[in-house]
Amino acid sequence: MDLTPWQPRRTVPCSRRAGMGIETPSTGLPGTIQNRVAGNVLAAAGGSGAVSARRKTCGRGRRGEVPGPACQDRGCVGRSGQPCCKRRHCSGRGRVAPAAGGREDMILYTSAPGEGRFQGEADRMARAAAQARIRRRASGQGRWARATACLALLVLLAGLSPALADGADWHYRVRPGETVWDLARAYLRDDVPWQRLQERNDIADPQRLTPGTRMAFPVDWLRVRPAKARVVAVEGEASASRRGDFSDARPVAAEMLLDAGAALRTAPGASLTLGFADGSQLQLQGDSELHLDRLRAYGRTGMVDTRLRLPRGRATSHTARSRGPASRFIVETPGLMSSVRGTAFRMASGDGGRSRSEVVEGRVDVSGGGRQVLVAAGRGTIGGDGGAPIAPVPLLAAPDLGQWPERLDRLSTPLSWPPIDAARGYRLQLSAHQDFRTLLQESVVEQPQATLRAGVEGRVFARVRAIDGHGLEGLDAVRAIEIAAQPAPPFVVAPVDGGSVAGPRPRLRWTASAGAAGYRLQVARTADFAEPLLSETGLRGSAYRAPVDLPDGEYFWRVGATDAQGRDGPDGDAVRFTLRPAEAGPELGADARNGALQVGWRASGEDGQRYRFQASRKADFATIEVDREVEGNAITLPDLRSGTWHLRVQPLDDDGYAHPFGPTQTIRLGCLPCRLLAGAGGAALLLLAL
Repeated sequence: MDLTPWQPRRTVPCSRRAGMGIETPSTGLPGTIQNRVAGNVLAAAGGSGAVSARRKTCGRGRRGEVPGPACQDRGCVGRSGQPCCKRRHCSGRGRVAPAAGGREDMILYTSAPGEGRFQGEADRMARAAAQARIRRRASGQGRWARATACLALLVLLAGLSPALADGADWHYRVRPGETVWDLARAYLRDDVPWQRLQERNDIADPQRLTPGTRMAFPVDWLRVRPAKARVVAVEGEASASRRGDFSDARPVAAEMLLDAGAALRTAPGASLTLGFADGSQLQLQGDSELHLDRLRAYGRTGMVDTRLRLPRGRATSHTARSRGPASRFIVETPGLMSSVRGTAFRMASGDGGRSRSEVVEGRVDVSGGGRQVLVAAGRGTIGGDGGAPIAPVPLLAAPDLGQWPERLDRLSTPLSWPPIDAARGYRLQLSAHQDFRTLLQESVVEQPQATLRAGVEGRVFARVRAIDGHGLEGLDAVRAIEIAAQPAPPFVVAPVDGGSVAGPRPRLRWTASAGAAGYRLQVARTADFAEPLLSETGLRGSAYRAPVDLPDGEYFWRVGATDAQGRDGPDGDAVRFTLRPAEAGPELGADARNGALQVGWRASGEDGQRYRFQASRKADFATIEVDREVEGNAITLPDLRSGTWHLRVQPLDDDGYAHPFGPTQTIRLGCLPCRLLAGAGGAALLLLAL
């Protein structure tokens, strides 16, 4: 704000006898009055104009200016036309008003409505600013009387606006070797001269600052620059829009930088974490949308003003502690606004039409519907009737995960925990990071049990919290778990779950597992494999034949992998199957064509299966004239003699296992040469007869 003084409407001297009097503008109570008494700053606000009071004492200027006629109509000024102050230097802040009967006067500065230095960004209402400092040379009873009167007046005015008290300055401790010029160049706007900083802090020599001195920088003098948000991590499908309307949507990637006005969306099951200029972080969870309404930083002060909007979805925030009066982190949800600093809290919107806020650490101011509530750690609130937040209620306690194992040997494991009273559900989250910057799994269950699906090997972190009747989610229970699930178990091929296989020695097959050097297999009558009927280790290949006959009935089998170092991965799920009686081999079909016997049968459909064909003159196959193995399901026999033949076929698996023979087929063949000779002899006799 330009502090070039306006001509004051009226000035009232603060003399030793009468104390101090201030007449405000005709609009009413001054917009802001600030006075410094005994090192304390008091402020008050009201009205639309502003008045500041500064006590001036005529004296010799710093550069040798000689003051004009003391306390005359034109005031006390030096040769350069600047007023002189008590510390023997001149300032351009304003002219000294005349006073009657004394050398100490009050200087009043007025400002137009809307130009106040304490203008609030939240409500964008104009608030005037000014400064009143009392310099006193006199001692004795009159001095204390004036100070007491000024203090009483300003305390009264300050009570009207406690939110503005001592909230306008950012403070800095001087380091060795620093000067006013250095600090002005580093922190002030280009249009704010360093002399104003010198005067604001009553510095006699701008080249010599005492290390450790605490200097005040008005916030509206500070340099302001745009800040950026950075994508720390992302998991799953998420999109970003720099325009904020998603007409220019593109996939989100780690380390992506976003400006104010951008927006983010996450697909169901996705998650991402944003980092801000002051170190604060916000995790946006699945099926959510976030808008970055304001991102700006106050130079090198560390103060950052961050304002976000969550129209739908859920988010968790960890905010840095305040670096000064301009530090803000505000998140708006439909109907509610949460303002925080140095806090860990969660917020959600669009759930049943109500927004909610849950505080884990620190405190959060939540406002909406004309009402504001302060939510302390361990409590939460939701938007009630009319959008106003309800009175904060305690969050449910964290579930007890102490019975969970520290190590799991399966990527998918069912787990449970003791129930929480008044809980209507639970949220389970799984992450590869201790700070849960991204999620591997997120699910909501009604009962205190869930299946952990890590999908990765190594150290993971699980957290569970209860959900109450308001939909507020309680305190987190976190558990670190080591997943040692490699090599992963293979997938079963046959028999599948609920399938059947012919006995008495079933063949079990599975897929090859990456990184596996061998396999383990068990067959049992029960799914817990308490008493396995078969238990094999060190198997090579991806199939196994039972070495003994098993009776018909229901069985379970499972298979696991072992790596080259001998580490056993987790066993696969139990697979139920039925062992049925052995089936006879295929039936035959035979036909004599072109002087050869052609025999065929129905193929079994098993991969790699071959067949054994046998032909015998005897029904019991005591002696076998033909015994051949063929790849296909047919055979041609061109050289069989006439007579009765008994035929049969037997399936052979690629592991050498021979299935039972099929039913025997009997066929009678005539003597084809004899029939041919007989036909030729008859023709000769006929010729002879002729």
